[in-house]
Amino acid sequence: MADLNQNLKYDVFENLCKVIEQDIQVAKLKKSEFIGLHTNGQYDKFIANIFLYVLSRDNKKITTGVEYQDILFLEEVNYECPLTHEKLVEHVKNVPIRRFTITQIFPDDLTSDEIIEFEKVCA
Repeated sequence: MADLNQNLKYDVFENLCKVIEQDIQVAKLKKSEFIGLHTNGQYDKFIANIFLYVLSRDNKKITTGVEYQDILFLEEVNYECPLTHEKLVEHVKNVPIRRFTITQIFPDDLTSDEIIEFEKVCA
């Protein structure tokens, strides 16, 4: 704890809480335990428990298969990134695995005026 930047330590703790909340591999009870330590101000136990937990987890990346609706888009770019020319799909044991993420460009909560502006750009 003494090695943490005293000006930024609460930012670090809060960021750790956000990561924990978003991690689908962490059990709900474990998440509650971590968040409880943070909420109660037990920062030394919070950091220590997270550290010990992470050490015992597998270091495997979760892979997801290619969705059928993505195939047309992948074919359009010849299954490679148009900018870096890296493969977007990797075959592992004859199973296509995604090496890309879909980025939402247009927000869901556009006003009617903003929709008109976005449609002008897309036309």
